[in-house]
Amino acid sequence: MAPTASIKTVLKVRPLKVVALMCALISVLLLIIAISPTYWLVTSTLHEGLFERCVHKHNNTTEMNCGTIDPPQPWTQACAALAIITLIVAVFGVVLTGVGLTNKHSNRKFTFYFIAMCLMAFGVLMLLIALIVYPIMFWQTSATKRNQGGDEWSFEWPYGIAWGALVFLFGGAILLFIERNTDEIDYEEKTVYENQAQDTEA
Repeated sequence: MAPTASIKTVLKVRPLKVVALMCALISVLLLIIAISPTYWLVTSTLHEGLFERCVHKHNNTTEMNCGTIDPPQPWTQACAALAIITLIVAVFGVVLTGVGLTNKHSNRKFTFYFIAMCLMAFGVLMLLIALIVYPIMFWQTSATKRNQGGDEWSFEWPYGIAWGALVFLFGGAILLFIERNTDEIDYEEKTVYENQAQDTEA
């Protein structure tokens, strides 16, 4: 009898999408590390982060009073909000990319990837705005420069880690964009001959 052909669906995971997931995950971890500390900005009399400020007690370099930034500064609150939004969308980006990698339906996979890519791109934009606005607004706040040691100030490791998170999140979005049209569903055709089928039945 004539040979028959069978088609087998094969699901392939593209390495770049796995790398994109790892980049987004690293970005989330770096954001958690960067947002919490009070060492974004350091001057001769204080150091502060997005939520708290620590001021030296009577020119004492060892003892400090720490608390919420008072009076509240709208630009600091805005930067903190943007950083938190970035963390949230990055977490959703990680989850959706992971779901896309494990999903076996091609249409759903690409939908998950596309949403994850958009979320990562949005997070990159939000964090970039925060990282640019923060130093500019501090420099332009004359009262801060004059009364709180602003003449000698620097940014410390949490601020640098935030930039690192931005780079990894941007990398994840770019990798998903590059692979956006890559088909992960392959079809393998196998020819089955009658003799082979009889041997199998025997």
